[in-house]
Amino acid sequence: MNKPKLFYDGNCFICTNYVRLMQRKIPADKLDFIPSVGDRKDFGYESISGIMYEGQEAIDVFAKEIPEVQEYFWMLPSKYRVQALQAAYQVSSAVRGLIKKTRGCNCGK
Repeated sequence: MNKPKLFYDGNCFICTNYVRLMQRKIPADKLDFIPSVGDRKDFGYESISGIMYEGQEAIDVFAKEIPEVQEYFWMLPSKYRVQALQAAYQVSSAVRGLIKKTRGCNCGK
């Protein structure tokens, strides 16, 4: 079986901490977490069907295909959990953009 893959900046402490958090809910036999070093600018997600997505679109498809990630927003009604994940992504993107200059992080816009 071909597993989906989540690509992230292995040098970014925000990205690596986010992945560690996700690994608590999503078992390794369901998703490959692949750190990259070098030119990764944002999260990437390769879907079950092998299509590659980047950034916000990657988060959207990831939330649909791997619904366990939505459990971090357990306090919200289920219809708002994807929106909460999108908002968390937008905030982390802004922070990643700020730290890019000071921490040597490759991600962020």
